[in-house]
Amino acid sequence: MKKTLAIILALVMSLSLLGAFSVSAAEVYDGTSVSASLSGAGTEADPYLIANGADLAFFAANPVDGACYKLTNDIVWSSYTKGGEAPAANNWTAIKSFNGTFDGDGHSISGLYIKETASSTTAAFFAKATGTIKNLTIKDSYFEAAKYVSAFVGQLSPSETKEAKPSLTIDNCVNYADICVNKKSSLIGGIIGDALGNARTPTYLALTITNCVNYGTVSSTASGTVYIAGIVGRAFGEPFVIDNCANFGDIISIGAVSGGVVGQAGIGEYGKEGDTPGFTATVTNCYNMGNVSAKRICGGIIGRAYPGTTVSNCVNLGNATITANDASSDGYNDQFGPITGHGPDTRAEAATYVNFGTITNCFTISDAVMSNTGDTEAKPFFAYLATVKTAAELNSEAMVTALGEAWTIDNGKLTLKLLVVEPEAPETTEPAPETTEPAPETTEPAPETTEPGSSTPTGDSAVIFAVIAVISVLGVAVVAKKREN
Repeated sequence: MKKTLAIILALVMSLSLLGAFSVSAAEVYDGTSVSASLSGAGTEADPYLIANGADLAFFAANPVDGACYKLTNDIVWSSYTKGGEAPAANNWTAIKSFNGTFDGDGHSISGLYIKETASSTTAAFFAKATGTIKNLTIKDSYFEAAKYVSAFVGQLSPSETKEAKPSLTIDNCVNYADICVNKKSSLIGGIIGDALGNARTPTYLALTITNCVNYGTVSSTASGTVYIAGIVGRAFGEPFVIDNCANFGDIISIGAVSGGVVGQAGIGEYGKEGDTPGFTATVTNCYNMGNVSAKRICGGIIGRAYPGTTVSNCVNLGNATITANDASSDGYNDQFGPITGHGPDTRAEAATYVNFGTITNCFTISDAVMSNTGDTEAKPFFAYLATVKTAAELNSEAMVTALGEAWTIDNGKLTLKLLVVEPEAPETTEPAPETTEPAPETTEPAPETTEPGSSTPTGDSAVIFAVIAVISVLGVAVVAKKREN
């Protein structure tokens, strides 16, 4: 009897140990819990820490102006999977306004789900934001709305006062979410939907996007005026800079303007009266592998590039397709190309048309197809703005030299350095020394850890504790047997 009780006690202790030390993947947020507060002081040195769904819910309801926030874990907001829906309790509502620093610290947020059809709605992590967003990945999510749509920020609203112009920096952020807009007069991008300062009004803003990547499909189910792209739907600023960014997602639209990286940069009236108010859009070191389509205007890198826009050191590998059915219009629906689709409204104006930006040192692959399905005879106006290379020419060290230090060859392919995954440290190959002495028998159960603040082990540590637990069972059994004898 004593032996049986001892074994049962040891088993209970073992299961307790296993329960205490086993760690599962990030748990799905329950949809209702809200933390009472966040640890940290909200400063750069001591940011507010967001560790789970309840913390994220608190932050979403109580963003502090000017504060710094940091993720400490991956967060799974809902059980959403591609093509499905999230439970109603876990639907995400875009944070209306944020001004501060949000640092993902290399972590991800997944399961964000928004599907809105009402006019003028926004779907994004932040509806509006200023400050800095960095080191964050959004995945296994879906954003759909009628006006401003993006994974990260819906819009950056300009100010009528130059001194008070909003400023936003987005750095080292990655989107895997699919994004869709369902009404006309809308703006949609993988990283931000709309950031347009108006040089003619004027209204002011400053936007910088660096080291960002979109893998999600970006689409529009609405015709009419829709600006859509892999990174930014529409942008112009004082200044607007996008550098070292890449798009891999397909850009699918029946709307007006689409681009692999930027939908539209600038405004048509810029500089027409001889003034140069300082508004610019600079797109450098960008890479597109997604296929791009639109009804009227589409480009592999930028759909429409008005004066004040500079595009340089960019590479397009995707197709650009106009889906217009009106083949009779003289060029209006023929604005497509490997770098930009922007051109005149009639082919007769092509030779003298100057109302577009500066495009230099940009390349495309000979396999990329530029076409108009409504007018098979149509040709891109400004295909000459991209130097066409074969795959062998493109994937060469000569291209790295031509493009500059942001680029490299990885596994035989031309790519941006930010897309190169560093190999893990090699495993130690030296064999472990042989043990020549037999291990002593364990006759007492392993003592419990009672020191406060001890960390919870994961992975291999959990296995070690499981082994200890089993040894404890055997040890107690041996003791019980001796006592019985």
